[in-house]
Amino acid sequence: MNRSALIKETIDKIQQLPDAQIEQINDFAEFLLSKIEDKFLLEGIQKLATDSKSFDYLKNEEDVYSKHDLKDIPIEYVSEHTLSKDWLRPEEDEAWKDL
Repeated sequence: MNRSALIKETIDKIQQLPDAQIEQINDFAEFLLSKIEDKFLLEGIQKLATDSKSFDYLKNEEDVYSKHDLKDIPIEYVSEHTLSKDWLRPEEDEAWKDL
């Protein structure tokens, strides 16, 4: 079935439905259209970011740090230390007291 025939058949079926179901079909059509718009927006933003020359200066910039500048600190320590700032608060104790 071609597009025109499918649209005509769908309209014929919709015209037989009560108003409440017609509203549901309209809402669903709007939802589908918004998904398409979101996809086009996302693709457009990705293309703009990819084609942008804004960060080209970074390609030719000298590295400020090397691997030798890194310290041997276990990741567990860094993570625990960082997360403990949030974990060790009275609000957290209160939130988890019933578990």
